[in-house]
Amino acid sequence: MVLKSLKEIDVNRYELQIKVESAVFKKAIDTAYNKKTKELILPGFRKGKAPRTLVKKYYGEEIFLKEAIKNTYPSATQEAIKESKLDVILEEKIGINILEAEKEEGLLFNATVIVKPEAKIKNYKGLILKKSKPIRVSNKEVDDKIYKMSKQNSRIFLVEDRSAQLGDIVVVCFESFVDGKLLEKVKNIKIELEDDKTNFDFVKNIVGHNINEKFEFEIKFPRDYPVAAEFKSKTISFKTIIKKIQAQEMPQINDDFVKDVSEFDTLVEFKKHIKEKIKNQKISNEQQRLKNKITDQLQEIVEVEVPHSMIEKKIKENLKNFNNELSQRGLNLESYLEHFSITTEKFANDIKKSSEKQVKIDLAIEKIAKNEKIIVTEEDIKKEFKNFNDDSNINSKNMRLIMENPFLKEFVLHKKIYDFLIKNSVEFKKLSKNSKKSDKINDESKNNVIEFKDKNLIKNGDINKLQNQKSDSKKQEPKKKSNKLKKAKSVKSKEKEEKLKDGSKIKTLKTKAKPKTSKKNKPFK
Repeated sequence: MVLKSLKEIDVNRYELQIKVESAVFKKAIDTAYNKKTKELILPGFRKGKAPRTLVKKYYGEEIFLKEAIKNTYPSATQEAIKESKLDVILEEKIGINILEAEKEEGLLFNATVIVKPEAKIKNYKGLILKKSKPIRVSNKEVDDKIYKMSKQNSRIFLVEDRSAQLGDIVVVCFESFVDGKLLEKVKNIKIELEDDKTNFDFVKNIVGHNINEKFEFEIKFPRDYPVAAEFKSKTISFKTIIKKIQAQEMPQINDDFVKDVSEFDTLVEFKKHIKEKIKNQKISNEQQRLKNKITDQLQEIVEVEVPHSMIEKKIKENLKNFNNELSQRGLNLESYLEHFSITTEKFANDIKKSSEKQVKIDLAIEKIAKNEKIIVTEEDIKKEFKNFNDDSNINSKNMRLIMENPFLKEFVLHKKIYDFLIKNSVEFKKLSKNSKKSDKINDESKNNVIEFKDKNLIKNGDINKLQNQKSDSKKQEPKKKSNKLKKAKSVKSKEKEEKLKDGSKIKTLKTKAKPKTSKKNKPFK
């Protein structure tokens, strides 16, 4: 096989002219003949026993050439693609145009391929990120976490000799009504009677009632209440009956409890562990926040025309992952869409948009990696692999398999690029209205970039570009404010006459101009 020529015929589209030598093509024709003669029947001969010359005369040589081309061009095309070093999208259909197919001359054909597009991306250094706050974990957060664990290990028992109270778990049936119309019927729903801000209006109406007692109550939801828009400021009536009351007996939180629920021996050790766990989760959340901000900004600055096949491939990947996630929860896509009232069309459209965005970001990351010469080393893979796997004894054979895993390699590359972009980002800093010009100049000279390093999330970097834009906008503010102030003073220094709504009286207000105030106590904004 010989790659005779290579030319770009359109955006992301190349034409390869490929030559298969006569010796290779002859062998392919012979293989085609041996295969076809077993299938062909010639009058006077048993199946597969007719001489080749008679078969050619009877059926024509073209039948063997077609079979030989069919068996030859795929491997020849793949070899040519490898030789061309083009990053071809294999999911795209490869167009074949036969130029020559002769036993003595060999096979000559053109193959049209679509290559992975190279993104254009500028100004990816200096993306704007809001300054990270220092990560802190309060004692209350630790205590709340341990309290929840204690609740999960509570002893639950039936109660029949008293009414429901806070801390109980009740099973209730109820009907709800809005404007006299039935909203829904709910049977045997389990509710924990907690002093919860979201559900407390409902809970406090349950407290104090007994098993099999029927009772009614109303709840008016304020405008800012976290319910559906159609229920805000509406009064909902409930007809309710308690079917079961269960009390919870929580274990005492001490060293014995810790030994039962963890590998630690003392409450002090366990609290330290929980605190570190919460801290790590907060760091992870902050990293994800920064990553999301970076992704949104990359989406805006990347320029690339994404082939349809790349989007389709990503859609299939996302659907597969989503279905796997649902199945782990005992659900399927149909029940998920029904539960959240999502139409099939909306879901398909959302996943298509999401997939296209992901492909664009992937291409942007590849381009940045190429520009900055950032690569994934064996050490990077090994380090990341150990984060997911405690087994530190990785032999050379296993390491080779790990290194060949495209998903892990892609994951590590993405992580390295996001770290690079965060380190080279610009801090978003909101200038104070009362800051002096000298303070602005000092701020402009500071470097404040966000990066991650062990315990501290906040480091230094360049904010000159952002601060210059802010200071330019600030220079125009004093004029606008002084004009408003003058106008306000002229109005205040005059006598104002105001007519009452009923028209019966005229009220005269005399106001004196107020003395000039300092900037800190401006009467007008």
